Amino acid sequence: FPGRNGSPSQTYFSQETGRTSSLSLSDNSTEFTREVGNGHRPQNVKHVAKDDTLVFSDEKNNSLIRKIAMCVICHEKAVTHVLIPCGHPCLCETCAAPSQFQMMEWSCPVAGCPVNAVMRFHGTLVEAEE
Repeated sequence: FPGRNGSPSQTYFSQETGRTSSLSLSDNSTEFTREVGNGHRPQNVKHVAKDDTLVFSDEKNNSLIRKIAMCVICHEKAVTHVLIPCGHPCLCETCAAPSQFQMMEWSCPVAGCPVNAVMRFHGTLVEAEE
């Protein structure tokens, strides 16, 4: 759905707070706007494209920083696939494609161990804060 400025918008409901929020991506793909469903003014969420860090700010949490784990091959997309049997979640959908992965000779790019399979997982892998 379009946001206020005509950009794409997603609406989320938080069971924890009982509020809805919407995220809009601006045309320049470097800034998000977050609108809280309880009538508070919109708040900006900065998106740093280089390392894909999202910084959220609202009245309850001064700042919540999430660093989305990026593919170890292309460093451009979020991790969506885990390697079997080592269990390393380290590839995006593009790099996990059979044609791409065969070029790596079926070894884990993290540990170097043999890989029997690549499995898609659903969700977002977020690196721990330091």
